[in-house]
Amino acid sequence: ETKIVTKGDNVAQLMTLAEKASSLGLPHYIVHDAGKTQIAAGSTTVLAIMGKLDVVDSITGSLSLL
Repeated sequence: ETKIVTKGDNVAQLMTLAEKASSLGLPHYIVHDAGKTQIAAGSTTVLAIMGKLDVVDSITGSLSLL
């Protein structure tokens, strides 16, 4: 499977992308940090979207690659 990592601007953008994934019927998962490092517990840090590359790219294609 292909895995591509991109960078979002903020939590609001991740939530908007998650809503787009939902509207297209794509499985997705939002990760909330456990707080065991310098990131505060409960912070939203990652959005994973699964699906066909072209469909996922229609949601995430404007984001910068990491």
